[in-house]
Amino acid sequence: HGNVRPVIMSDASNKPDPHSGLAQAGHTAHWANGPVSSKSSLLKHEGLSSEHNEYMGLTAALRFAVWMRQLLGEIGCSAVIQEPFDVYGDNVQANNLCKNHFVSTGNQHIYMPYHWNRRAVAEGHATVKWVQTKLNISDIMTKPLDGATFQHFLSILSGYGNIMEHLAMLEASTR
Repeated sequence: HGNVRPVIMSDASNKPDPHSGLAQAGHTAHWANGPVSSKSSLLKHEGLSSEHNEYMGLTAALRFAVWMRQLLGEIGCSAVIQEPFDVYGDNVQANNLCKNHFVSTGNQHIYMPYHWNRRAVAEGHATVKWVQTKLNISDIMTKPLDGATFQHFLSILSGYGNIMEHLAMLEASTR
């Protein structure tokens, strides 16, 4: 039951750890209405903006998408990987940078390995889509949330909530 293709959500904070200077990032993955993976960790490099942190966070989410697609292909679930996985992020600029090559004063300093994101998208492993922050399940990995939002996201992350209803609400939201 539930979503036929895995769905991944990514988020990164723009509040660096006071000791390391690194921000928190995380992603969640859902398939067949259940949780597949969740990860929360400090980024490997200091970000200079929210776009930079979110772009680095998307790298981990996209790496997971590629790994999961390879695993599903190896175990004979090729029907699941015919279409790119949807990877949602709540930073428009970071999402666009995954799809389009452009250099600006805001992104010219990003380490080259993070631009692997564009290759993952170009090769059809994932489609990066925008999600409103209030609907981004992976926010639970990067910041404190109000009680109702926390409980809603936790129910989905634990497999009790309905990811399909959440995705329908997400797709119906203003973009």
